[in-house]
Amino acid sequence: MANIASSFFKQIDDNVAALGSRIYPKIAPQSSAKPFVVYELDSTEPFDTLDGFASSSIATFTVTIWDESYSDVKTVATAVEAALKDVSGTVDTIVIDFIRHDNTSDEEAWSGDGAEFPLYGIEQTYKVAYQS
Repeated sequence: MANIASSFFKQIDDNVAALGSRIYPKIAPQSSAKPFVVYELDSTEPFDTLDGFASSSIATFTVTIWDESYSDVKTVATAVEAALKDVSGTVDTIVIDFIRHDNTSDEEAWSGDGAEFPLYGIEQTYKVAYQS
């Protein structure tokens, strides 16, 4: 059964060829090939109207893109942003009203245990309005 997180994942997966299927909820496996994306559903909030509860909600997602060079991570981050820009309609059975890019920031370069090179990260946040 589709939910807003699986629909958000599908939109990235179907439209960013550089990632292959390296899109992970919350944590990537330590041996993940680069580049890869980690996404997290931060919150969902129902729309309230003067008449009470509406059938729409807003979800907030954080997407962090990791790669071995800063220029490469910037390229993939641009592709992720393009994949989510101006999306509306049905994605994996969920009706999306809009996806809005809220923020982008650099993550500190990270070198995990045994890593030969640091990983560079870019974090993006998105608001997704959808029919709930």
